[in-house]
Amino acid sequence: MRFTTILAKKFLKGRTGPGKFTGIISMIGMAVGSFAMIVSIAVMNGFESRVSERLRGFDGDIRISGFITQKVIDQISELEGIESFIPFIERKGILSSKSSQHVIIYKALNMDDMGQVYNINMDFDKSNPKGIIIGKSLSYRMNLSHENSVEIFSPLDMSYGFGYPPMIKSYVSGIFQSQVLDYDERIVFIPIEIGKKIFKKVKGFTGIDIRCHKDENIDIISQELTQVIGNKFKIETWKEQHSSLVQAMELERLMALIVLSLIIVVAGFNLASTLSLVTIQRINEIGILQAIGAPKSALRKMLFIQGFILGGKGTMIGVILGGIVVIVQNQFGLIPLPSDIYFIQTLPMELTGGNLIIIPSISCVIIFISSYIASRKASSIEPKLALTWNK
Repeated sequence: MRFTTILAKKFLKGRTGPGKFTGIISMIGMAVGSFAMIVSIAVMNGFESRVSERLRGFDGDIRISGFITQKVIDQISELEGIESFIPFIERKGILSSKSSQHVIIYKALNMDDMGQVYNINMDFDKSNPKGIIIGKSLSYRMNLSHENSVEIFSPLDMSYGFGYPPMIKSYVSGIFQSQVLDYDERIVFIPIEIGKKIFKKVKGFTGIDIRCHKDENIDIISQELTQVIGNKFKIETWKEQHSSLVQAMELERLMALIVLSLIIVVAGFNLASTLSLVTIQRINEIGILQAIGAPKSALRKMLFIQGFILGGKGTMIGVILGGIVVIVQNQFGLIPLPSDIYFIQTLPMELTGGNLIIIPSISCVIIFISSYIASRKASSIEPKLALTWNK
């Protein structure tokens, strides 16, 4: 062990009075800051992961929009990395019941294939699979439940020779609940047979939702789709479809990290004052070291070691406690969430390897700056002044 490390530890052990108190406070500040960052980032990661799962469960991994022909469907089916896909017709229309009418978006598709692409929480009557599936919020608004009759209108497909839009009578065979964005209020799934009858001006499909294999990179598959089917189609990953929401979540996580870093910044100021107090308390010993030939770089290194011992302990304590909270919450779900507001029962928490690297790194940077400020001050003390200093 180098003499700088030995002296740094001895100086810290010999602290008394204000120097010892401020050292404890700075260590607690580092621990609290690291703990707060770990927990907050874990919560944000957890919510972002759950929202992402809901979006991917409703929209698939990749969506192709445009005039979809059988040739395009055959080309997609031959592409590797795709687990399943479902063509659909998407069209604005009116849903009418005895009590109300609402403008919604119809999504006509093969009901039997929905489970292969979508992961949606729904109450579906399999004995009557030819009806429509509406969102829970829309069912409340229109006072609808299973087996209730409805009328499907498509004003966009109205013929100029007649004054009424195409209309088909149907019934509610399922109610889904996504609890993400406004899907529950504006999306209605209808059988493809009904869609082809009522959407008279639409020839073929208007889009395809694709589910990729779990370990596949959807960005790469999106690029391969562009090469296979050409640029005349709009190909978007789920992140591109909801780019505003994804960017907002990323910005929120970044701002939370910056704001919570201020706790560590305050602890860093405290750490700098602690190292300065230790220097004043040991100024005679520092003068002796300088007199016997110890270089100023060794004194600076000694203060850096002291800073990283104090700040490093606090950071490690905060990271470990934060990790324990995340593990316990994921294992036992001790922090519940109101089910009438959120679509999950307990507070979600997730940590990545990058989080466990960047948070201690932020602490290390602040510790380095604090130690540098204190070391510059200590190394500027002349040996004669240090030896004659009256504490």
